[in-house]
Amino acid sequence: MRLAVLSDDKVGALRKVVVFRTLAPDQLQRLAEALEVIKKKPGDMVFNQGEFGQEFYIIHTGLLEVSIDGRKVRTLGMGDYVGERALLFHGPRTATVKVVEDCELWMMGFDDFNQAVQGPILEYMKARIALQNTKIDLDSLTCLRVIGRGGFGVVKMVQSKTSDTRYALKCVSKKQAVEQKQQKALAHERNILAELDHPFIIKFVRSFNSARHVYFLTELVTGGELLDALDALGLLQAPQAQFYSASIILALEFLHERRIAYLDLKGENCLIDQHGYLKIIDFGVAERITDGRIYAVKGTPLFMAPEVILGKGYTTSADLWSLGVCLFDFMVGSFPFGDDQASNAEIFKAVLKAPLKFPKWLGVHEKDAKELMKALLCRDPAKRLGAGQRGYEDLKEHPFYAGFRWEGLLARQLDPPFKPKGETYAEDAEIGKDVEPGTLTVLEEDGA
Repeated sequence: MRLAVLSDDKVGALRKVVVFRTLAPDQLQRLAEALEVIKKKPGDMVFNQGEFGQEFYIIHTGLLEVSIDGRKVRTLGMGDYVGERALLFHGPRTATVKVVEDCELWMMGFDDFNQAVQGPILEYMKARIALQNTKIDLDSLTCLRVIGRGGFGVVKMVQSKTSDTRYALKCVSKKQAVEQKQQKALAHERNILAELDHPFIIKFVRSFNSARHVYFLTELVTGGELLDALDALGLLQAPQAQFYSASIILALEFLHERRIAYLDLKGENCLIDQHGYLKIIDFGVAERITDGRIYAVKGTPLFMAPEVILGKGYTTSADLWSLGVCLFDFMVGSFPFGDDQASNAEIFKAVLKAPLKFPKWLGVHEKDAKELMKALLCRDPAKRLGAGQRGYEDLKEHPFYAGFRWEGLLARQLDPPFKPKGETYAEDAEIGKDVEPGTLTVLEEDGA
């Protein structure tokens, strides 16, 4: 069944779709009036892989299943969208999309899309889609250099032999993963990353499996770590702190709407892209909340919320505490609790009991910043700013963010405080070798 969508309520809903955040109110209104509602039942097809089409779909309610070559790759829900590749490149559909539960889709044709989506957000969409080469495999990649190292292996910069697109390839040693009993954690991280598509979260492309390694292929972020930017800027003034904390807020809001708790928020887990915008990486300890609460004690001690340390059950509001720690670090240059403690036990004690103190030099001009930090570093998670019924609206409307252009940030229209002058990586010295040869198979649960 198809009906014209004329309600002004749809304009507000459209604003939540990343691709339309850059549009002016009058453009959004025209777009809303052009949408058609399509209602479908479980088992109905939206479109099939290989067929040509120029329709773009926004999921208003319900769930869709995306499959490639007969293999399920992800499930999409409210606010997600499909069909953008056909609109941008006029090629065949690269996946099959089927209805999982009763859904209402908002459909837009090519002419309306072409009139509404222009400028930076259009370029952003094209760049993101260029990453999603569903046919790429390890044999089609050449390793250019090692750009980072971790407990399980290395991160390499690789390049497609056919498109020249560069990626980051995280190479995880199976032996070390087994020794440290991290096999399930790796699969869990991969499954979470595969569902995420947000401007301020690292974009996962796909995973591979070889005899000795598991590989995660992601977008390449070339501007270095957020810590590099903080070192260059020094203690952040309010406008600079607004930019970086707001970027984190938008990423957390996206995760929490999907009931995903990040649980390791800190400067070390944020990168800067070539334009100066933030990207959150490393979802190794993230958790999907399926039973109301999480009980595992995990994260980095200085950033862990009290309820996480106590292990009595917590929710996504634990990330809001970590946000408060980050903001304190950005503007004060130290951590609010346990900064001078050497052991985890002493850090935990400080997080649970020590009073929150601000240096005297953080004066009256930063009153709003201090009030925001107090509201985030509230030991009662139910009273923590952003954890109430209005959720992130309370956080965005805090006086510290008065006048801040949230939509401009998401549309990448703001001027970042720090712009990289070139490409910067955690490790810059080593030239990499080609990816491990051999027969390669995609992980069973792998996506596009």
